[in-house]
Amino acid sequence: MKQHFSRRMVRVFFLILGCIVIFGVALYMYLFKNINLDAAISLHSISGTINLQIENRLPISDTVGRKLVDGQENNLIYGYSEFVVKSDVDYKVNYELYLTKKEVEKEIKSNYIKCYLTDENNQPVEGYEENKIPSYYDLKVAKKDSSGKLLYRGTLKPHEQKILRLRIWLSDAYVISLEDRSFSIQIRGKGV
Repeated sequence: MKQHFSRRMVRVFFLILGCIVIFGVALYMYLFKNINLDAAISLHSISGTINLQIENRLPISDTVGRKLVDGQENNLIYGYSEFVVKSDVDYKVNYELYLTKKEVEKEIKSNYIKCYLTDENNQPVEGYEENKIPSYYDLKVAKKDSSGKLLYRGTLKPHEQKILRLRIWLSDAYVISLEDRSFSIQIRGKGV
């Protein structure tokens, strides 16, 4: 009789434990499945655009490219965008900034397009230290968009915002030709 009672208690214990686990998993999935990470961050341009286009008019050295600023007359010689990435949620969010190419008639090869990302104090962010200036071609594929190139991956605290500056230019390794070519990109961002 005692043994029969013990077996029943063990069965009841595992039944209750199973119900708690199922309820916990269902609650977890309900709470976290409904978080829209795509709406967790937003991008706002300070310089007027998050779309950049350059033409094959003038190759620029990395030394000069790192110092490009907004307000200089560029006539499509280089691209500059100052923008804010902002958390729109009440929790910490990981995010990804990436670049997507826009279609142009005759495109400059992406290995000649240099990309340089800094903070608001013109200090390079991680991955863009002074001796590391990647080309668009060198950037990794974005996690959120396989057609995009990863510019930066970071974390924002609730309602935190960061000001970033992106500069793009034509590498001084490019040989100028008489044929007009261009390269156009858009900056995008999503929570991951």
